[in-house]
Amino acid sequence: MMQAKRLPYLDSIKGVLIILVIIGHAIQFCIPDYEQNFCFRFIYSFHMPLFFFVSGYLANRGYYNSSVIGKRACQLLIPFIVWAFFAPLLQTGSIDIDKGLQVLIYPDKGLWFLYNLFVYSAIFNIAEFLEEKYRIRHIVTVGAVVIILYVLMFLFHTKFNCSQLCYHIIFYGIGYYYKWLQCTCVKYNSHILNCLLGGVFALTVPFWTTNGEPLFYQYVNWGGAFSYLYRYGVQVVGMLFFYNLGERYLNRSLPILQKMGISTLGIYAVQFTILRYLVEFIPIELVSSKIIVVSIIAIPSSYFAVVLIRKVKYVRLLLIGEK
Repeated sequence: MMQAKRLPYLDSIKGVLIILVIIGHAIQFCIPDYEQNFCFRFIYSFHMPLFFFVSGYLANRGYYNSSVIGKRACQLLIPFIVWAFFAPLLQTGSIDIDKGLQVLIYPDKGLWFLYNLFVYSAIFNIAEFLEEKYRIRHIVTVGAVVIILYVLMFLFHTKFNCSQLCYHIIFYGIGYYYKWLQCTCVKYNSHILNCLLGGVFALTVPFWTTNGEPLFYQYVNWGGAFSYLYRYGVQVVGMLFFYNLGERYLNRSLPILQKMGISTLGIYAVQFTILRYLVEFIPIELVSSKIIVVSIIAIPSSYFAVVLIRKVKYVRLLLIGEK
């Protein structure tokens, strides 16, 4: 049985990733055509895949735990639903029921990462139950659910985040099953292999785009399937490369990063509102300077906002999912 113990490098990786989330959103709020910005594309080429990878890795305890779905509902669903209605109130000063309901139907308009993470946690936990109770292979159950998700995507498209659920479950699953590979003594994290991953990532990421064809498609077009595989491939390679870097170089005491990593979900929930106010009220015309200043202020502000929220029992449950 796998032992549940805190791994410093995973907290540090999450700390780095939540900083990148804030920087990425600062770019998004400051630049109308942010998808053309290389820094934005570089961050998005690996940071959310790696978040899901780490989440899947940590979800694999090696046994079924009946309390997981309830705990994750408190941690993830409650803040997701509350912020759907609370964020518009903070932005406009009035309650917007319609906007809140739109977030519940289209989670990508709100804290979609929390929603996706809950769904994946439930899927993989149910698969653990079926394997333990009825000897149905875990990967068989997950594979069947992935097929169902793709059917739902064709039926509902972006409703209930079906398209994103299909897309990101691969990264969560890789993290989950990588944990299993480690526990069966299969080790691929060699220095040579990671250098290879880094080289491939460095050569491919300049052409990667968030929601479209690779940039070299203006010169050669190899079809939609290749475009989709290229987009996935760059993210998987980047995710594995930076995970291995974190495991190698962040596996020590790094208090600031680890504190931010432990507070990742709370920071993710509050940073949108903080960024919106900062972007609106910081009077800097030069875009690059504004992004830097906004990021520098938003990173510690988001963390300390979580620290303050934790001091009030029911508020911390509602806003950051902590009892």
